[in-house]
Amino acid sequence: MTDWTVRVRGDHRTKEVLRVERFLQLNDIEYQLGQPLDEAKVAVELLESGEVRKTLTGDGVIAELTRELGLSTRREQQKYYDLIVVGGGPAGMSAALNARTLYKWETLIVENSAPGGTAGTVLNPIDNYLGVFPEDKGGEGPLGIELAHTWMRQINYWGIQWLPGYEVTALAPAEEDRRDPETPASLYAAYRLTLTSRDGRISEELYAGMILIATGRKPRLLNCPGEDTYLGRGIYYGALYADVERAAEPGVIGIVGGGDTAAVAATEFAERKEKLGDSYHQVVMFVRSHLAKDMVQANLDNVRKYIDRGVITVHEGTSVYECVGYEGRFDGVRYGNSDGKTPEDLLEPCSLSSLYVLIGADPDLGWLDGIEGVTLRDGYVETTGTGLTFTGAPGIHAAGDIRYGSTRRISAAVGEGGAGAIEMHERLKTVWKTAIKPGTSMYAYYEALANEKAEH
Repeated sequence: MTDWTVRVRGDHRTKEVLRVERFLQLNDIEYQLGQPLDEAKVAVELLESGEVRKTLTGDGVIAELTRELGLSTRREQQKYYDLIVVGGGPAGMSAALNARTLYKWETLIVENSAPGGTAGTVLNPIDNYLGVFPEDKGGEGPLGIELAHTWMRQINYWGIQWLPGYEVTALAPAEEDRRDPETPASLYAAYRLTLTSRDGRISEELYAGMILIATGRKPRLLNCPGEDTYLGRGIYYGALYADVERAAEPGVIGIVGGGDTAAVAATEFAERKEKLGDSYHQVVMFVRSHLAKDMVQANLDNVRKYIDRGVITVHEGTSVYECVGYEGRFDGVRYGNSDGKTPEDLLEPCSLSSLYVLIGADPDLGWLDGIEGVTLRDGYVETTGTGLTFTGAPGIHAAGDIRYGSTRRISAAVGEGGAGAIEMHERLKTVWKTAIKPGTSMYAYYEALANEKAEH
């Protein structure tokens, strides 16, 4: 891996450039900003000793960055694994860590973006996770992204392979002739996964004896006119700490949503605006119901504090019905009552510099269609009564936000991931003769466990 310095060049208000910047931010890569380069919408320069050694352009920039920056630790030619974890949030990373440290399974994590999943993007300090209590900071915990990169160092330390920038797009039983290849994996291949890079340019197939699904959820859309036009050019899903820093730019910030994520974003933006001396209607919230319905008390109190100071304005019982622009750039929204009964010509305009849509998220699990034993309930993976994470399909488990009935907290996700690895181990104790290749150390281990049980 070359020790590059990264410079991103382009119009930093466009979605092409923002996509690259967010990728770098979430992967904890420092970068510089530069002016547009020729005709390229976005260009990334890799510098060494101050000189440009390589310039990346085009739709495949993120895939090339992943390779050039050494973010992937997957052995390129390896196709077979004991366990493939789909999703690199707290549940997936915990499952992989337990699988590797307890049982030495050959393990790969496939992650479409960056370490930590949704947990890596939260704006507020993580104060309620055990072990992150720095007394010198008054008990204020780390940011989610800091915690995520601590996990990443641990994953790397234990030799767990990591493949970012890819999504699983299909899953099927492995072919019979794939059962006994010469590979580092000790388990026979039970499933074939089709992976596709986020830019759509690369697709390949990997094989696993076991799978843990921990993909989290994808943000919900407004589904209103103008949304697609200005997505990434003023309209964003999820707010990062870098967005708060950009709040120094002039203009009113809009927040759609009435939950805790929206509350934290609104108060962070309000605090930043107030410090800059902007203290009147600088953050506007559009809340479908009433403000107190879906917020914990602490977040509600923080929002009300800035309402009292005149920094945050809240429109309760409202929805955004159109995103509008001026001279090709996002300029604001038109909103009305959330019951949908406001006539089109009576929608209220609201001028904004940017809009953050924080109205929840939904699972995206179409790639599980047709897998016998896996049941989706309201779009989430349903797990059986035989274990916290078992799906009903042999060797396939689910943990974290994607599991039906899960508690969406970091600590719960970490616990579920660990439980998933242990439950996989318990299953192997009953199927080891047919699931594990003879002659491997894993086969000898489970044979010894079986013999010990028989003696007692």
